[in-house]
Amino acid sequence: AIPASAKEIAELDKKKLQGTWEHVGTETDGKLVKGKDGWGTVEFKGDNFIMQLGEKKEAVNFLLNATRKLKAIQFNSDKDLNLFAYELEGHRLRLCQASAGQFPEEFKTKGIMGCRIEEFKRVKKGQ
Repeated sequence: AIPASAKEIAELDKKKLQGTWEHVGTETDGKLVKGKDGWGTVEFKGDNFIMQLGEKKEAVNFLLNATRKLKAIQFNSDKDLNLFAYELEGHRLRLCQASAGQFPEEFKTKGIMGCRIEEFKRVKKGQ
């Protein structure tokens, strides 16, 4: 059974995620590189994560889990299952992904091969 507090935390985080986020950069081996991978702007709307790739928009379902040491977010697409750890602090969102098929043990990239952190900032309404 999922602890009630973990479920409440996940629901609260889901509400906080709603809206538009701009990709700031990608961190690998402890270094943040601005705008490297071209995530562009993403949006959380209800249970969906919407990514704008050039002219193409892709919407996938997402799930949050706050029962682990690191909070988890899973994006479900037809192609693959993307599992990240996440940190949400105010208007800053960070997604940490370990090498393929693994969940990160720590929220860091320095000295960890294949691990990356994607950083986003909230787009304020009217921008």
